Amino acid sequence: MRSSLKIFLCVALIVLAPALALAVSSKITSVEVYLDRAQVTRTADVKLNRGEVEVNFCGLPASLDNRSVQVWGSGAAKATLEGVTVDLEPAPEVPEGRVADLKRRIEELWDQKKLIEEKRMALAITIRMLADVRPERSHRSDSKTSWGNIAEIERIAMAVVGGLRDAFSDDRRLAAELRRTDLEINALNKELKKIRRPSGDRTKCVTVNLSVSRAGSMKVTFSYLLPGASWKPLYDIRALPDEEEIEITSYAQIIQRTGEDWTDVSLSVSTAKPHIGGTPPKLDPLYLVFYHPPAPAGTAAPPPPPRMAPMDGEGVTGAEMAPEEALEEEVEVAAEIEAAQVRSAGTAVFFEVKQKKTIPSDGEPHRVPIAVDKLSASFEHASWPEAKSIVFLRAKTKNETGHPFVAGKANVFVGPSFIGTTNIDDWTDTEEKTLSLGIDQGVRIKRKQLKRKEKETGSKRTIAYEYLVEVKNFKRKSITIEIFDRVPISRQGDIEIKVENILPEPAKRKDNGILMWRIDLAAGASAEVRISYTVRFPKDRRISGLP
Repeated sequence: MRSSLKIFLCVALIVLAPALALAVSSKITSVEVYLDRAQVTRTADVKLNRGEVEVNFCGLPASLDNRSVQVWGSGAAKATLEGVTVDLEPAPEVPEGRVADLKRRIEELWDQKKLIEEKRMALAITIRMLADVRPERSHRSDSKTSWGNIAEIERIAMAVVGGLRDAFSDDRRLAAELRRTDLEINALNKELKKIRRPSGDRTKCVTVNLSVSRAGSMKVTFSYLLPGASWKPLYDIRALPDEEEIEITSYAQIIQRTGEDWTDVSLSVSTAKPHIGGTPPKLDPLYLVFYHPPAPAGTAAPPPPPRMAPMDGEGVTGAEMAPEEALEEEVEVAAEIEAAQVRSAGTAVFFEVKQKKTIPSDGEPHRVPIAVDKLSASFEHASWPEAKSIVFLRAKTKNETGHPFVAGKANVFVGPSFIGTTNIDDWTDTEEKTLSLGIDQGVRIKRKQLKRKEKETGSKRTIAYEYLVEVKNFKRKSITIEIFDRVPISRQGDIEIKVENILPEPAKRKDNGILMWRIDLAAGASAEVRISYTVRFPKDRRISGLP
């Protein structure tokens, strides 16, 4: 009995023995940035003795997600992880004596400021009165002034000038004193605010409890998620028509205000899918229906005519280009960019930047280069002249980089010349895309109405239309251009549409009335497209959507 009791007491003493507490500093070694947060990884070298050890990593941002903390380790020491806790560090005590002193000094300064302002008001009145001093003269031209003779005038004038000089000097002195007072008030208010609201500067501690069976050194690594960080992709697209290539330089624009600076860290960004729209103008089908006057107040209006999706292949990746300023960040030198390592994790893809980076917690955008890729491309032109009399340069290419491109904004260059900005839609590996590269001023297009003729026969009205599209290639080499136009489509039996003539024959003709011509133009050559049709309907009706 005595022997077993003695063993029990020994075990109890071991269990109740307090753990050795170590305060250890850690260093950020890597960061993974997501759309709305970042995963931060820290490491620390710790020397462990046998027994129960409590390792404390303090000074961490108060916004870190407690549930996201993960801990692991490696080294000569052998230990078992017993638990991890995350707590806010105690708030510093508010020094009431200092608060009272600050409040008293601020009140004194406000009284001083009020006195200075009153003195300046009095000086302003004095200056205005001195400036208004003028001698009075009677209506007779030879009469004396109210100031008397010349000597008296000079004496009074000197007194006025001297008074103004002294008043201006005093006002400048008081203005400088007022500025100093305001600066001191602002500084004291900031100190008072900081003392009264210490919670804003509070930090957290991650406590790692270990049971060490073999003493030695260990590298402890832990990670956590933080809000206040985000990234978005940016691109430079450079068209090289002579080489039949496009060059895409990829960047990650990172913004973080997490409360901790990321200094010389391994950096990676995850593939997000931000919603970025914008395409060149599209032609919707032109449907003709009878006009319905606006419904009287309190009654329901008739539903609008249905709209159909645009013709397949009309839309291209990228917004309409405009000759605007380049994206805010400076363009990196492409030759200096080392391609990021791409890895997959489930459905997400990460770009691991090979060079270590520093991203301060300043809320400012920091652009990190990721990669430079060259893709084979075929260049062609496209235009929607009814919408806009401009011609777009487009590149048809296939993503053979081995990694996706995430939707984002891009600067567009043709050779060394900046053209404008556009958008890249999400672009997976091996996917083929048509990229919009902006307006090509070397190809001109114009659409004009040649005829609009109305006539009435019996109860019917007929309107005849004819349009001409002219395109000319001013470039020194041949091009291929796709031209999109349309003819109206009737959705009611009483509206008859007859296509009279379409020349040349379109390469594509859709049931929704959208037409597409594919025309080869030699250098300096021009071409024409003609469209004519008639619309016949009851003359006592009005048609909605009629050109």
